[in-house]
Amino acid sequence: SSFRAGGMDGTELFRRLERLMPGCLNILLALPGQHPHPESLPVALIEWDGEDGCTELARRIGRRIAGFPLELFTDFSAPQASPVVIAGSRELRRILAEAEKIAPHQDPVLVTGETGTGKDVLARYIHAHSRHRTGPCQIVNCAAVSPELFEAEFFGHVKGAYTGAAGAREGHFVCAQNGTLILDEIGEIDLSFQAKLLRAIENREIFPVGSQQLRRLNTRVIALTNCNLKQAVAQGRFRADLYYRLNTYGLHLKPLRERPDDVPALAYHLVGRSWFALLNDWRERIEPAVLHNLKTLELPGNVRDLQNLLARVLTFKSADDPYLRWADFEKALCRHPGSEPAEENLIQFLRRVERSRIQHELSRNGHNITRTADRLGLSRQNLQYRMKRLALDREGDDANAECGMRNAE
Repeated sequence: SSFRAGGMDGTELFRRLERLMPGCLNILLALPGQHPHPESLPVALIEWDGEDGCTELARRIGRRIAGFPLELFTDFSAPQASPVVIAGSRELRRILAEAEKIAPHQDPVLVTGETGTGKDVLARYIHAHSRHRTGPCQIVNCAAVSPELFEAEFFGHVKGAYTGAAGAREGHFVCAQNGTLILDEIGEIDLSFQAKLLRAIENREIFPVGSQQLRRLNTRVIALTNCNLKQAVAQGRFRADLYYRLNTYGLHLKPLRERPDDVPALAYHLVGRSWFALLNDWRERIEPAVLHNLKTLELPGNVRDLQNLLARVLTFKSADDPYLRWADFEKALCRHPGSEPAEENLIQFLRRVERSRIQHELSRNGHNITRTADRLGLSRQNLQYRMKRLALDREGDDANAECGMRNAE
């Protein structure tokens, strides 16, 4: 707040910063009673005379930041110019290696996988490693485009091409010229437009609606889908020739339940982008049970579910308690329980509940079989049988081995 330049004090500096970077979180340090609070700005005013030391200052800053809306400084879904792909599993590292080999080529890529597995992130990763990385990277949700507007949206139109076309407009292909066009939910493209889309990809040229002027294209197409396109082809809902053209290079992202080693790495990355990461030694303040239990959670929405869970946990955290415990996650799960699999039968449901309950008690009792069995009202032998049937015996051994290694250190 002691800033002075050209008649501008600290408050005016923050006002100008707000105009340049709207929504940016600012922290204003001032001597006690020496500075008015600029009420109209998202500024955390901290009065500090320097006598309490930097540790106290950091603690107070963390406490003030925790009081601001999470979205001011945590945007888990914000796209990045060069996306960071967190690969903790061998499977994902293999996919990234394939993506880097594919990236320099011009042919289309088809990325498949369940919702929330990170297909769009992988597509941007391919773009960032391609020859077109300095060009635009445009993503279009095909499901959001009405069938009658497909051609105008993708190819553009001239003025007066149809009722309501008050002016000319460039289509998605031209907007992504010398770059990459990402077609999300490609399975939702109307059958009547698929032949025209195939021709545009094959010939690298289009005619805007209402125009006879040919437009040459230098655009790489990456298609994304969570649908089974082979089945859609068999059912006559998707053209076989378009499917085979898009699938020149195919990449499949498995769900998190099939690559659990990615979960702890993702959790570290996401927490590291939040206010919690401003605390000293934050990596040492995550309870080991958190990372172990996250790997066993039902996450039908995959990475998106994990993002949402962490956002809920951090929203209700206080800066006065700078530790992430599994109890914080249990509270968040109770506030907003995850969605259950749509096709789950009664036996699967009961098995999932039983597994979750045993996991919880194992975690509470440090994976001590005898104490856990007592808590559950089971004999030791019965619990061991259930753990083996639910594939929990191996996880418990892994957790105990990790604890033993930490104790030995």
